[in-house]
Amino acid sequence: MIEGRYRESHPNPQGLLELGASEWNVEAFVILLNIMHGHHRQVTKTPTLELVAHIGILVDYYDCLEVVEIFYERWTQWHLDLKKHNYPELSLAITTIASQTFGSDETVLLFIALVFKNYVQARGLFGLAVFNTDGPLETDLAIPNRVLELIEQEREKLVEELLEVLFDLQDCLMARDLCCTLECACRLLGYLTRQMRSFNLPLTKPERPYLGYSAKRVHEMLRSLKAPGWCTDHNNEPCTLEVVLQDFYVPWEPSIFERELCKKDAR
Repeated sequence: MIEGRYRESHPNPQGLLELGASEWNVEAFVILLNIMHGHHRQVTKTPTLELVAHIGILVDYYDCLEVVEIFYERWTQWHLDLKKHNYPELSLAITTIASQTFGSDETVLLFIALVFKNYVQARGLFGLAVFNTDGPLETDLAIPNRVLELIEQEREKLVEELLEVLFDLQDCLMARDLCCTLECACRLLGYLTRQMRSFNLPLTKPERPYLGYSAKRVHEMLRSLKAPGWCTDHNNEPCTLEVVLQDFYVPWEPSIFERELCKKDAR
């Protein structure tokens, strides 16, 4: 752990190795030392999420995962937050994560999952971050830059895909025979424009990087679009925005996580 060209790897005048630890959380540092020195009975069985995060900072800094990971596994059995967002599916559909949020606690959980290589949980949190953030994820935690870049890259991609659904629908209502009659198309276009305005969306498609737009916000709008049915003598099936949208919507799957995030050189 302290081998190499570091000041800590050289004995002091008393022949002892000395570690400077003024910036570390004291409780987390004591736990790490107890684990390393085999004082396992003195290691807490019920750490808080914040304490696990501080331990994770030490594990990341001193590169000592192998020594600590068995305790992390025990903590996950007790700590409900550490069990969250473990999605076993090979892919994450939007409907899986639409009702969940991503905030400061989830950012901490993502950091912990990455440090302890819990890629199942990290993958779920990755999806939540992509879906909920409205700009680059900012944090003081040592989350690899590549992970933060992937989250922002996928956020922009997903927001773009969802906005394209909305604005392609708008274009089609203006330029194509998407409905049973011209009157019906004009009616749906009016309803669509009115609801877009209620969500403070412009009439022309925004450009990347879509700052201020989260995929969740756009997705909620798409799901909330409503228009009364309209039937004619030529078409007994009602034309509604919900029916028309079925031909446009494509679910999102964060497959890039499998290709990139779990690589050893993700940093």
